[in-house]
Amino acid sequence: MKKKINFIFLILFNLTIVYFLKDFIFNNSIDTIKEKVKVGVLIGIDVVLNLIVLLFSKKELSIIKKFVIIATFICVGYIFISPLLRGIDETAHFSRVYSFFFNSKTTDSGEYQIPKVILDTNNIPKHGGNFSYLNVKIVNSDLVEANKYRGARLYTPLSYLPYLIPVWFFGFLIKSNLFSIVISARFFGFLVYLISSIYAIKIMPKRKDFMALFCLMPILISSAATVTADLLTNSSIIIFIAVWYKLYHDKKKISVKDIAIIIVAGILAGCSKMVYALEFLLIFLLPKECFGENNKQKIKVLGIICGIVLIVTLINVVMVSGSMDNSYENMKLQKEFILSHPLNYIAILGNSILTNWNFFFSFTTNHTILQNIFEPTQLAQIIYFIALLICIYKEEANLSLGKLKTTFIIITGFLIISIIYTSLYLQWTSENADVGSPEIGGVQARYYIPVMLMFLICLPSKKDCLKIDENIPYYLSLWVNITILIRVMLAVI
Repeated sequence: MKKKINFIFLILFNLTIVYFLKDFIFNNSIDTIKEKVKVGVLIGIDVVLNLIVLLFSKKELSIIKKFVIIATFICVGYIFISPLLRGIDETAHFSRVYSFFFNSKTTDSGEYQIPKVILDTNNIPKHGGNFSYLNVKIVNSDLVEANKYRGARLYTPLSYLPYLIPVWFFGFLIKSNLFSIVISARFFGFLVYLISSIYAIKIMPKRKDFMALFCLMPILISSAATVTADLLTNSSIIIFIAVWYKLYHDKKKISVKDIAIIIVAGILAGCSKMVYALEFLLIFLLPKECFGENNKQKIKVLGIICGIVLIVTLINVVMVSGSMDNSYENMKLQKEFILSHPLNYIAILGNSILTNWNFFFSFTTNHTILQNIFEPTQLAQIIYFIALLICIYKEEANLSLGKLKTTFIIITGFLIISIIYTSLYLQWTSENADVGSPEIGGVQARYYIPVMLMFLICLPSKKDCLKIDENIPYYLSLWVNITILIRVMLAVI
């Protein structure tokens, strides 16, 4: 049966490549350099896909090795194929990192300013690929106002830790070209995500396959391959959930190491996307065995963790609130509308959440890299979500949370989602629609990622519920990832 499964997917992968090659072959359109590059890349991808299937079928690889192979293949592809500064708000985030090392005069409203060289070249990647950037040099710190990217000003240097060293070294120290700076930043970010994911998979006592497949989601992989504030947010939540799951499952006394990891993860989450710090309330659900059945010890540990995470998050909230008030002109009016019409806003909030019901499965691929060029289909989103469910129900895993704790998790998730919607109503909606708009704009399915990880990993499953080949979920993940990557490549080269 195993050989049959591997053979089926081997055919599927090759047929997929043939599908993308058909226009070049049947139309005899392999004349230009760009067309030859596209065909060459497709053939190269096909070779790698065949090697991966053969490797998976011939050797009993560990879950971590499978993850590393697929993640490296897809992520390196995104790093080089994706035009510079075309990831999710990558221009804004890269410019924010860049501004830490150069004199950046601010406007009267407190906006940071973006390097002129970045704005001058921002129109190139849409059709020109990476190659146009090879000769672009950053030789000075000419800065210009760019209100379009003011949102990135809300993030602290801690949000961009993986990118600080490469941008400082290539941009500030040796003044390299823009291509080298951005690519090096992407690589550092990817390495941080790879190490974080490996650690999370390693410590999971159950559902290692689920965690591996979750970390291989197209939206997470593509984010790991670009400069974004989502990198540390997602990585810190993934590590925290893995540590929490291990503690809850094993019911062993929490160690100093575990406490330190949770605190660091909480600080990074609180300084990146503050609302997700609420997930750290899950530590209150840990069984008494995790605290040595000592109430004083439990109060001490919970006090230390929550106190530090809460203080850091509140400090960041105060700093961000001031920046937001100065950056968004209509925000004050939007606040007044909510306070004056609370029931009306509750109806708007509820309607907006229900309208986006598909976010509960489309978070896997929605708004992946270069979303303006290629938007993944619902088929890809559903296939990946099914692959996640396969990983959940193929082994016994039950935390025995009970109704009270399950309700607490659901309420926490709903609260996080509600705060995200409210934040976007105050910021994005107030600037791009009328004050008191009946719809909340700017919401993306990727904001659901930490919440869905919390929901899905807690689902109970019975022993031997699904008896399938262990490679199937990874092949499904690889197929969805590769079809998206190829479409992106064909659109930008």
